[in-house]
Amino acid sequence: AALGQRLRGRYSSKVMAVVFAGAALPPLALAGFFAWDGTLGNSSAWPIVGVTLGASLVAACLTTMALVHLLRPVLLTARALRDYVGTGARPSLPTGWTDEVGTLMADTARILAQLDGVLDELAHYDSSTGLPNRHRLLQLVAEQAKAGAPFALCVLAQHNHGRVVAAFGQPTAVAVMRTLGQALAATLGHGAPVATIGPNQLAFILSGCDPAVQPVLAALPPEVAADGAVVLPELAIGMAHFPTDGDAPE
Repeated sequence: AALGQRLRGRYSSKVMAVVFAGAALPPLALAGFFAWDGTLGNSSAWPIVGVTLGASLVAACLTTMALVHLLRPVLLTARALRDYVGTGARPSLPTGWTDEVGTLMADTARILAQLDGVLDELAHYDSSTGLPNRHRLLQLVAEQAKAGAPFALCVLAQHNHGRVVAAFGQPTAVAVMRTLGQALAATLGHGAPVATIGPNQLAFILSGCDPAVQPVLAALPPEVAADGAVVLPELAIGMAHFPTDGDAPE
């Protein structure tokens, strides 16, 4: 706390200040001894003090050079954390060292990677159904539109969602939407993501100018068992074609 109040620079500067303060102690102690002993004025005392001072300064410089390199892992870790907080950039810290500062870098890199995955899940996936959310769907639509090939954005709505909530509660209604989303994803297969865009709405993308949507609806289960209740979902679908109906994701 005392160094932080008096030296407001980098942490490495505080370490260097301590090193030089420690290096100044031997010649000061020697000079104090000669002064106390009354021999400081002798011609032989000053060379001893000078040699001690020079050796202390050389030792301090060499120690400082070594400390600059020894402090680099700490400074790299601090910079990596600051960059991640500021810009979200993933750090490229070395993970092969096994001493304390090496494990600090490795643990920082691993924890930030895990945190990045959690933040990505929170930003792009719906927590109730586990499916991509509206934000992620808009990204996928933009990527598909950038490719230039025609496609259709389809929205599947469960019209009796409100009645399911009223009769069985919100958890059962969420379980029904989760089951429908899983069934829809299984029907469409790999490469055709299903997204949750509302409490009773799912969305997906079909390629082609006039994709067949009826087989997709026919493959969905006519009834869904969830939390001990059997629900007959009333489903309807809407479609918007790219580029005839619009060229913006929204």
